[in-house]
Amino acid sequence: MKRILAIIFLATFAVVAFCQETNKKLRQLEKYLNEQGYEVKHSQSNNTGRKIVHCWDSWQSFAYHTLPEKYSVGDDGERVIILGAHRVKKEKMIEMLDTVRLAFSVLSKDASESYCYEYHKSGTDTIKYAMAICNDVDTLSSFSFDGTMHFFNAQETANFSYTSKTSENILVDKETGKTETTRLLDAFGSYKHYYSIPSNFGWDDMQPFDTTAFKALIKPVLKKVLKLKGAKSSSVYWRHDEGCKPDGLWRQSFVVPNGLTTGTMYYIPAEHATEVDLLCRELDSLAYHYVNSHPEQPYVYTYYDRPIRQPEEGNHGTFSFDIVNGVSYKGGNDYYLMCGSDASGFYILSLISRGAIWIPYDWLRLKSWINGEKVYLKGREPKEDKNEKMNE
Repeated sequence: MKRILAIIFLATFAVVAFCQETNKKLRQLEKYLNEQGYEVKHSQSNNTGRKIVHCWDSWQSFAYHTLPEKYSVGDDGERVIILGAHRVKKEKMIEMLDTVRLAFSVLSKDASESYCYEYHKSGTDTIKYAMAICNDVDTLSSFSFDGTMHFFNAQETANFSYTSKTSENILVDKETGKTETTRLLDAFGSYKHYYSIPSNFGWDDMQPFDTTAFKALIKPVLKKVLKLKGAKSSSVYWRHDEGCKPDGLWRQSFVVPNGLTTGTMYYIPAEHATEVDLLCRELDSLAYHYVNSHPEQPYVYTYYDRPIRQPEEGNHGTFSFDIVNGVSYKGGNDYYLMCGSDASGFYILSLISRGAIWIPYDWLRLKSWINGEKVYLKGREPKEDKNEKMNE
């Protein structure tokens, strides 16, 4: 029933020849994807000059087994549960594809230009949709990459690609040792929606991002962070000189061969998850207001419609995202306001990057990283390093 309602609701919107505002059908599609658990990330930037570009993108992934038909209700309970779980995954995938397919089909009728490709054979699927919904130019410029069409100068575009393949997988019964051959399906989807609006500032008219003013704006919020029990701040110093190998680095920019990243990292214990969510949303609100109030300063702003979260149990990796990146310009430096988390808690980083930003994989434990030499924060040393010290 939810699927039927979603499709009917998507089909109610009309298409206009010239975009006075972003297409409502696509925004509704993005709402649907978000509600179904396919996170939609929104970013906007003005670092090309003469326009502000909005982008909504989402990634979908599926993996499920096709179990032997002989297993049905009344058979082994574990098998029935597995079969039911995989059927739900398959049905959810089919619903998502049908909803996206309908939205693109309806929009393509009035689009300035549209492309549709589908291939299905023996468990292998390929779907590629692309369209320029409206534009204010006489001739569209486009190019094809990996079988998908992209448009240079359309005011609003949308793309969706999906691929799946199946492979044989052998399940072993723990009690009898018997084997059953199943087919495992792996599927991936990618959605992107771009919309641009004119700006009064060309690239030559812009000014460097005012890091000092922005840091002063968010300072009251960061003071609130340090009032939480167990919260603390530390300075960071991450430097790589020319010729330094990038091995072991989490994030890289290849614009220039060297760089220095400095700033402050704030740590908040996991028990303050609710407070961290509110504080990050406050930082997000301030960042959004700032970039929209200063279109003369180049930036990339990213909005996530969900609270910052910790990795799943047993996963010790970090989950990070940028709130705002003040883009370097006219000799200025890059500025980053970022968030992250691990099993112990949450992190907020306020960073200035001179040259290329290369952030170490183990950034949440590091006070400094200089050409591969690490100095860990007190109490944050990896266990193996502590053991090495004990054996010295």
